Amino acid sequence: MKTLTVVQNIARYLRTRIITGELSPGQKLIESSLASQLEVSTAPLREAFLILEKEQLVVKIPRRGCFVAEVSAEDCRQMFKAREAIELCAIDLLKAQNIRDLPDVVSTLSVGSSLSQTFFDDLEERMRGFNAFPAFHIKLVESTGNNWLARLYHSIVPTLTRYQFMSYVANLPDRAIEAHGHILDLIETGNYEQAGENLRSHIASVREEIIKRIKTD
Repeated sequence: MKTLTVVQNIARYLRTRIITGELSPGQKLIESSLASQLEVSTAPLREAFLILEKEQLVVKIPRRGCFVAEVSAEDCRQMFKAREAIELCAIDLLKAQNIRDLPDVVSTLSVGSSLSQTFFDDLEERMRGFNAFPAFHIKLVESTGNNWLARLYHSIVPTLTRYQFMSYVANLPDRAIEAHGHILDLIETGNYEQAGENLRSHIASVREEIIKRIKTD
C-alpha cells in the first residue's frame, strides 16, 4: 500500500471534514489553529490547501485567507449535469465495446451491502464506508478503458462526493444499492439503453434529494 506524504495526509484529513460537513461551508481555515491541532508547520498545511483548492473544496481569497467552499442548489445542478454527461457517455462506450462483465463494479455492490446498515463512530471509518457507494460510479466510468474520461470524472469526484454525502446522511443507502444493482443487471444483459435511462433517473433522484436538503438547512 502506498504511504501518504504529510501533505497528502493533511489534505485527506481536511477533505473528509469538508465532505462530511464538520468544516462548514464558508468557514475560515485558520492556519495557526490547524497547524497546532495537527502538529505540523504551516508549510505543508498551505500545500494541502492548494490541493483542496484545485478540488474546488477550498477557496482562497486574497488578503483574507482560505475558506471552505460554499454549496448551493445551482452549483449542485451544474455539477450533476456534468456528472450525468460523463456517466451516460460511459454507458455508450460500454455498449460500443460490448462490455458486459464488470467485476470491479460488482465488487462495490458487495462492499456497499455489507456496510449499508453499519454505523461508524469514527469519522474516518464512516467516510470509508460511504465511499463504497460513489465507488460504483467511479468504477463504471473506469471500466470503459477510456483514461481521459476517467480523469475528467476524477476531477469532479471530491466536490461530487461532498454533495452526495448530503443524501447519504438523509436516507439509508439501501435505495442506492438497489438502483446500482438494477443498472448493473441491465448492462450485463446488454440492455444498455435501459441502463442509461435507469442511471439518469437515479442521478436525478439523488440530485433532488440533495437540493431539498440544501434548501431546508
